Order: sequence, then C-alpha cells, then structure tokens
Amino acid sequence: MGRITIANCSNKGEVSGENETAGILGTTSTDDGDHNGFDVHIIQCRNLGSITGNNSIGGVLGYTYPAWGTQVAIEQSMNSGTVKGNSDIGGVLGAGYAAVKGNVLINNCYNDGYIYGSNNVGGIHGNFGVRGYYGTDPKTAKYTL
Repeated sequence: MGRITIANCSNKGEVSGENETAGILGTTSTDDGDHNGFDVHIIQCRNLGSITGNNSIGGVLGYTYPAWGTQVAIEQSMNSGTVKGNSDIGGVLGAGYAAVKGNVLINNCYNDGYIYGSNNVGGIHGNFGVRGYYGTDPKTAKYTL
C-alpha cells in the first residue's frame, strides 16, 4: 500500500470550479480500480483564499472516497477563507464517504472563515456518509472527527 502526503502548504489565491473544489486538494479516491489502495495524508496545510463552486466544496479538501482499508487524514490544518457553493460545503472538507474498511480522519483542524451554501453546510465538514461497495457491509467503514 502506498501513501501520498501533502504537508506544510498553503493557498492564498482565489479558486473556483464546478464540483470537488478546494484550496489544497480538489478530490481523492484511494482505490485504483484493482483494489490496490493508498493512503492520503494532508497535514499542516492552510487555506486563506476564497473557494467557490457548486457541489463538494471545501477549504482544504473538496471530496474524498477512501476504500479497501485505506485512510484519508486531514490533520493540523485550517481554513480562514470564504467557501461558497450549493451543496456539501465545509470549512475543512466538503464531502466524504468511507467504504469497504475505508477511514476518513479529521484531527486538530479548525475553520474561522465564512461558509455559504444551500444544503449540507458545516464549519468543518459539509456532508459525510458510509457506503457499501461491491456488496460489502458498509459497517466496516469508519469516519472519525
């Protein structure tokens, strides 16, 4: 299993997109299609810019879907920028779904920016869920804040 780490970075610019848009990383899925997973770790990153889009819009990460025993972790990261969108809008993470023993971890993060949206809007996280995948029991997924 591999690992992708994004560390000690910041965005001060304006970012706009349609879906899965954020100040640090727009989207990530941790399965390559052959069930060879990898972990994604975002640590000590900050967004200071304005982020605008439609769905799955976040200050740090827009959308994630970890599966097959992998983990997406956002730690010691923050958003101070304005985040605007329609649905699944969050200061740190817009939308995340864990499946097939996948884990989403948000640890020691904060938001002090303005967050605007119509549906599923949160200061830290807009929308999360646990989904079954290929007939797997969705209870094997883990979501931690």
